[in-house]
Amino acid sequence: VQVAGVAIIPFRRVSDFRTATGRMRVSVYALSGVEAAMLFNNFIGSQFQVAALEVEPTSTVGELIARLPGGGIHASKRRRLLYGQSELTGASTLTEIGVADGSSLTLVVTAPPHALTCGWDGTARLWSCESGECLRTFEGHKGAVSSVALSPDGASVLTASDDAAAKLWNIQSGECTTTFEGHNGRVTSAVFSRDGSSVLTASDDCTARLWSVASGECRRSFCGHQDTVCSAALSPGGSLVLTASWDCSAKLWFAETGCPKMTLEQHEDPVTSAEFSSDGSCFVTASWDSTANLWSTETGECRRTFEGHKNPVCSAALSPDATSLLTASMDGTARLWSTLSGTCLKTLEGHEGRILWVSFSPDGAWAVTASDDCTAKVWNIESEETLQTLKGHKQGLTKAVLGWISQ
Repeated sequence: VQVAGVAIIPFRRVSDFRTATGRMRVSVYALSGVEAAMLFNNFIGSQFQVAALEVEPTSTVGELIARLPGGGIHASKRRRLLYGQSELTGASTLTEIGVADGSSLTLVVTAPPHALTCGWDGTARLWSCESGECLRTFEGHKGAVSSVALSPDGASVLTASDDAAAKLWNIQSGECTTTFEGHNGRVTSAVFSRDGSSVLTASDDCTARLWSVASGECRRSFCGHQDTVCSAALSPGGSLVLTASWDCSAKLWFAETGCPKMTLEQHEDPVTSAEFSSDGSCFVTASWDSTANLWSTETGECRRTFEGHKNPVCSAALSPDATSLLTASMDGTARLWSTLSGTCLKTLEGHEGRILWVSFSPDGAWAVTASDDCTAKVWNIESEETLQTLKGHKQGLTKAVLGWISQ
């Protein structure tokens, strides 16, 4: 079964493996078929056995994964283990998660997502993170492209530009299907609603606007900021709009009425980005005051401030489970933080210029950074290794995102 680049293999328990040494015998199964045969060349009936291992009960999941054969799996693919319906984390021991002698585990091989980038050269580009190849270039804007997004169904690309317009593109043909026009200044950001039926834009005309994808018409304007609106986001349920502005504030709005719910003014300098968590219970802002803040959506309380960058923070992104935060800074680094403790867990270094954007992949396993050094880098979060450096833009990049496209 293939879902969003993931091969999910059915769980099965076997009871005929026993050892008399105190160790456990566990089997790892994967999907049968031509693709699996190319990877491991070891069929057992209709199932596909990757390995049968003797392990200590105190072995960690990470140690077990390290013992699995690599076969023909490309280094960019992520290997995960499931026990029943639960994914096993690398820090847990087998005993702690209930694995017993004779248990059978499920191997899930996840292909890397695709990357979308945009930049000052007026283009957006689609990339393979497996090969690093540029698959398609989206051209048609008359100014720098400031934002790029992938539709929830992976079939469309959304761009925003200094030419005061946002555009919707067919990801397969590269053709522009809709142009959203109406702002009186540069469009700084454009994102989809979770169901893909709406587009939300932000502009240096001090407004954000909500558009219908079907008709291309503006449904509502959000007016109240005193300076450029740098970014805008819709809550998962679509009831709230979140904006960040050069007026040093972020605002929450009621999407249905366009009325403001609250204004957040803790940052001391322009707020450069704002993003909801996947469940909408909290959101994060980034600022030129070199910090990022985590807020409660319900109360507007600042739960935590993340400090450590030496220069302005250009963007911040929450992991899918909201336990981690990524920040991008003009100091040339991106940092991974624990939202629980506020501590910096990892620093991603390698760009030769300022990092203007950072985002997680939908599953939280990868990150992508966009820099004014004309490149984007795709990172393995766990290992901190660079999977690909994407080169091809003729000028600096403004944004990059990851996702699985519709085939």
